[in-house]
Amino acid sequence: MKDVAESDGDFSGEPPAWANTRQELGDATPNFRIVQGGLYHKNGICWGLLLDADTGSRSYLDSEQIITRVSGGCEKGDDGVLSLKRNQGEDDKMVKLLKSTMDKKSPVIGIIGDKCQLLGRKLPHRFCVLAFFNVTHIWFEKTNDMVGAKVRFEKIDLEMKSWWATKTLPSPPALLDRVYAEPESSQCSHCGRSSVRVYREGWVCLQPSCPQFWSWNKDQLTFSAAFLNSRRRPDEQTQPKRDLVRAGYDAGRHHMLAWREGIVCPLCRRCISRKHWKGWRCSEDATNPCTYEKVFNWPLVQLNEVQGQSRSLHSKRGLIQPEVDTSSTSVYRKRTYTLPNVGTVTHFIACEEVNGRPNGADDIFMQLQQRDLGLKRFELLQSVVPGTLTAHFAVNYGMPYKYVVAVDSKPFSEAPSELLKGLGLLKWATDMGTSGSAEPPNEMLVLGYLEGMKIGYHDDGEKSLGPTIATLSIGSKSNMSIRVKSKYYFGTTKAKPLDDDPAPQGCLFFTERTALKEQLLKGEITRAEYNERRRSFLKPNKGTPPPLIQLDVRHGDLVVMDGVALQKYYEHSVTPTDKLRYALTARHIKLDHVPKEDQQKGEFKLSPDQVFDGQ
Repeated sequence: MKDVAESDGDFSGEPPAWANTRQELGDATPNFRIVQGGLYHKNGICWGLLLDADTGSRSYLDSEQIITRVSGGCEKGDDGVLSLKRNQGEDDKMVKLLKSTMDKKSPVIGIIGDKCQLLGRKLPHRFCVLAFFNVTHIWFEKTNDMVGAKVRFEKIDLEMKSWWATKTLPSPPALLDRVYAEPESSQCSHCGRSSVRVYREGWVCLQPSCPQFWSWNKDQLTFSAAFLNSRRRPDEQTQPKRDLVRAGYDAGRHHMLAWREGIVCPLCRRCISRKHWKGWRCSEDATNPCTYEKVFNWPLVQLNEVQGQSRSLHSKRGLIQPEVDTSSTSVYRKRTYTLPNVGTVTHFIACEEVNGRPNGADDIFMQLQQRDLGLKRFELLQSVVPGTLTAHFAVNYGMPYKYVVAVDSKPFSEAPSELLKGLGLLKWATDMGTSGSAEPPNEMLVLGYLEGMKIGYHDDGEKSLGPTIATLSIGSKSNMSIRVKSKYYFGTTKAKPLDDDPAPQGCLFFTERTALKEQLLKGEITRAEYNERRRSFLKPNKGTPPPLIQLDVRHGDLVVMDGVALQKYYEHSVTPTDKLRYALTARHIKLDHVPKEDQQKGEFKLSPDQVFDGQ
């Protein structure tokens, strides 16, 4: 029955789809839209199975079947190996999912990763799609005195030779010539329930509630030939009603949602994530020379499609209310949120008149859509799953800047005129938001958001940055939230109160913490007393901090954050609410953090029509 060869590359064909990362795999494979875990399920049904580093003891794979453990109940040891730490039973979530999948004869896509050792051969790619399978058997065994569930999958298309079979393996018999038989099973004399015979060494009760369950002491077990050779007779109900992999982009779908979806390259079968603003590109480097590209030109989005309802004159709910200034400039309503000893957040609310001027926000919105800015999604520098992409598109101009990703930076001399018009607005806002004390911007990060995209909580506190960050919002409205970072909000690490507790405004127990710190600084209490008193009310982090400031940021609005401590103790997020938004964010990068050969990238000179004076 074994069709595993020892030589690399001994495969009968090519996989219908393959991927280098979990992100690519999940984006382009509708049947497996997860970046962690081995079982993808939806609506109470298992849709996909991944075999990779750990498949459990007594697992098996050949050209027509998979036998593996049911996920759940495992923990990684110090050696990095997963082991079962709790008993599984019939009420286990994954067991119930697989049983429902089996009862409904719902097809499951099988995928194999190159860390799986069951084939005994080196796979051609990191992840390879196998085929559609049905769940045929679920049972329980003991492993290291723990009860664990096992599952058998059988390939649905028994007529076609599997691509992962060895070249020398004979082609499968025609369906009419096959022998269809169920494996041997026996009824337990103790519990009265039937169990299948899985192993050659003999039959044993596989019902975990029975006292005779797994009542043998056998470590070395081999699968029964009758069990491995059993096949279910195909019927109409078992046939897949969905595609194994996505053939291509459905032009009928709204293009603004297409960033979520990958496609499978029709030339080389690689799963391609949507990294580029204009579409999909198969080859990103010399390791894969495929030339396939899928580019589409979508119709221009009009402003009335993204502006939404009129804005409330009142600030959004938050713990801090702003100081309102309507006299400094006639075309913006200025709201300043002050955090004592920390910094300020200034929201410049645009009026229709300033947005509608030549070179204003309205013109910028329409012009940006017609430019190829080189916007891309980049891999996160730090992520649990390697290859995870940002949920926004980005391009950088001016000085090199790394935030949560490394973005290639273009010199301002290559920036299109509409971006320089935006830079003129940002330069003015930076001066207004800091009373002229800030260094002029020499870098601008341009982010593009399509429907459903966002940027989660983060800070702009890199050592290379100056204390001032200014952002111009173009297009859809967005909700911007600013909150205290978790450890400063709760005032604790996992084990104890912070040694140096800044007690920033908006933190939990703000009054008590600031009073105690003042007593400590005045010498009225000792460090030991300070720590002990804080322990009486500070608890380990539970939950998430609430927003301290919430801004309703609309088309043409500018937001300026000023203060080193603001980025150190606070973080912010931005969630657009409609189909298309651009964010232009300008900063000052410290020259001593930039190589000399790159410093000229941050030089620019605005033409008269790109300069804004606030009038």
